Amino acid sequence: MKIKIRNIFNIILVAFVLMSFHNGVFAAEQNDGQNLTVTVDNSSIIVPDTPIIAQVDNITTSTVDLDVKVGSNYANEMLEFVVTITNLFTGDVTTANYTQATNASSETTLGVVGLDPGTQYQFEVRYRRSGDVYSDDSSPVNATTLIDAPVLDSVDAVTDSTADLHTIIDPAFVGATMDFIIAVTDGDGNTYTVQMTQNVTSINVILPVDDLDSNTDYTFKVKYARENTLNFSNYSNEKSITTENEVDLSRPIIESIDNVTTHSMDLLVDTGDHNNKDMDLVVRVVNESTGETFTVNFSKTTDSNGKVILAITGLDPDTVYTFKVKYSLNGDDRESAYSPEKSQKTNAIDVVEPTVEICNNNSTIVVLQSELQSYLDQGAIVGPCEAPKDIRVVICYNDSTISILQSEVQSYINDGATIGQCTISGGSTTVDDQNTSIHDNDIKNKIAPQESKNIYETIAGIGAFAGASIALAGSAVPLFAAMPGAFGNSVFLHFLELFGIIGRRKEERNWGVVFDVQTHMPIPAVKIVLLDQMGKEMATTYSDKDGRFGFLVNPGTYVINVFKKNYTLVTEMGHDDIYGNLYDGKEITIKEDHVMLSNIAMKSENINWQEYAAKKSKQYKSKWSIVKKYFFTSMYFIGFVATAIITYFYPSVFNFVMLGVYVILFIYQKFFNKKKYGVIETHDGKPIPFAIVNLYDKKTNEKQNFAVTDSIGRYYLLSDNGKYDLKAKGQPVSGTSFEKVGDIHVTDGIVRKDIIV
Repeated sequence: MKIKIRNIFNIILVAFVLMSFHNGVFAAEQNDGQNLTVTVDNSSIIVPDTPIIAQVDNITTSTVDLDVKVGSNYANEMLEFVVTITNLFTGDVTTANYTQATNASSETTLGVVGLDPGTQYQFEVRYRRSGDVYSDDSSPVNATTLIDAPVLDSVDAVTDSTADLHTIIDPAFVGATMDFIIAVTDGDGNTYTVQMTQNVTSINVILPVDDLDSNTDYTFKVKYARENTLNFSNYSNEKSITTENEVDLSRPIIESIDNVTTHSMDLLVDTGDHNNKDMDLVVRVVNESTGETFTVNFSKTTDSNGKVILAITGLDPDTVYTFKVKYSLNGDDRESAYSPEKSQKTNAIDVVEPTVEICNNNSTIVVLQSELQSYLDQGAIVGPCEAPKDIRVVICYNDSTISILQSEVQSYINDGATIGQCTISGGSTTVDDQNTSIHDNDIKNKIAPQESKNIYETIAGIGAFAGASIALAGSAVPLFAAMPGAFGNSVFLHFLELFGIIGRRKEERNWGVVFDVQTHMPIPAVKIVLLDQMGKEMATTYSDKDGRFGFLVNPGTYVINVFKKNYTLVTEMGHDDIYGNLYDGKEITIKEDHVMLSNIAMKSENINWQEYAAKKSKQYKSKWSIVKKYFFTSMYFIGFVATAIITYFYPSVFNFVMLGVYVILFIYQKFFNKKKYGVIETHDGKPIPFAIVNLYDKKTNEKQNFAVTDSIGRYYLLSDNGKYDLKAKGQPVSGTSFEKVGDIHVTDGIVRKDIIV
């Protein structure tokens, strides 16, 4: 087919135009946001004028306001802004986007949030109409966020020239190097400042101040800033102290505390170079449980090494005491400074001191073994006093021949009795004729004489009370005194609902729980801080008495910090048989309309629960505990016997009623009263503390309830009736961990199975 040259030329011209148009569009897309005017198909897009950050104001610890002015042709316009934020300390760069209108003067204010305190930032702004290209970035403007004033918590370790200031700072600065300025004002109103730099590892910072004058009043306050920034916070609150008197005697040291008993201990004190010196010493003693403070004075001679032993007595058992010592040389009015403090706990009383029955001043008494010698020195003898002997006399009383004690003869004679046997039909009866009557009365007078009747009745009443106490204690819910242990959360709350203590709960749990990883007990008053990804504190709460807490926050990603004195966060577990999934120290994400739920495990730093359990177990098995355990039972049986005797010899309605009470209590204890708890222990009878007992449905294998044993191996577990798998796991105080599985059939709503490991 023949093609004309003109047609070919037209085709080439059209292709050239199309290629030119495509290149123009591509170039416009590549240069969006640049300061260019791009022409496409004879039309143009104008780049907005460069904005100006006129002012940075309303600066706080985490926010600033940027007052921005744009081109005059954008007055009263809805514009899109982008703020570029550069942290000048770390170099991190972030952006914030805004869509808002300008005013009639082409100005608007952009609020920037989520900044770190005490940090210098650089800000740049660009803007556009929706769909248009962005302006150039404004000229950068710098601003530094503020720092909240610290809290001066306390001032201690005060000597004649030094003091330690305990200061609490913002958690955001933990790990940073900070400059501190301490304003020091003396009693005359003179003020000077002390500056120091510290690498902060905790929110609690100790600032030592020295070169103080002795016996002088001082007031302190503190402010701080990041190192070399000069952007200081406001000053803290003030604290005042008085320095000690100036001394040139060496400060003593409590080297050790030895010979600790339940009520005493010995302090070994080093006085320095004062060898073989006579001196007066003062020990300041503080009972850490009650805060009671007292001093003990000594006059002692040091040994050849300048040391002396001070015996402190009259202390309470199982109590922590803190000691510090000062001294003065004999004949010298000067006193040394107090020594550094040293603490020690007295021993607990776990053995009952034996007692001895003695005869003292014709009275039988019981004394402690340790007191025996002092009584013997005063003329007492070991053993009960001998009762005065009395002879019996046969008399005729109300036409009956009876035998009475000689001491009772006069009262019977006054009542018409005569000495000797009664006479019948003109002759006297022989003792043999009245043998049975006399014999019965002899038995009565020996076993239950009239003067002892009230004693028997008192014993009977005490025994009945003891029996009732046993019955009530056996039928009550065992709130174990040897806890800590833990009820299963749902079991315990259902128990409270059963008795109307709390209302019915929703099934959905909307809180987290902070608990002790060793005892599974909830921990109250734990401070929980929620931080965003930039380390900014978003919310703070405290766990309640049941260890529960929760946050309502915006969706996002967060980190949790927890604070509790003498406790540390445990992050390596991940999961717990009772509390389920645990917080592992990493970031967590909260979605829209969700409450932040996370269970937190913590470990005590100053309580060894294994030692605590071993101590409780020893106390539970001690002789004194066994005596207390069987005291009421013994009183019950003694009362039972006393009631039977008094009813036989002195029958009355009251005595028969008392005897009936005993019979009823015996039948109840024998046939109806059942134990309300189970026990987990080893084959040799040692209890296993803090073991977990889980109850699983036999068909679905779902966990129904659980409990944790207390420090002496007991657990309390409620359940619906039915057949279950019972799984127990834990570790004896000394031994390897165990896990045991068995079947159980619950018939009366209580699990009381004893488990031997």
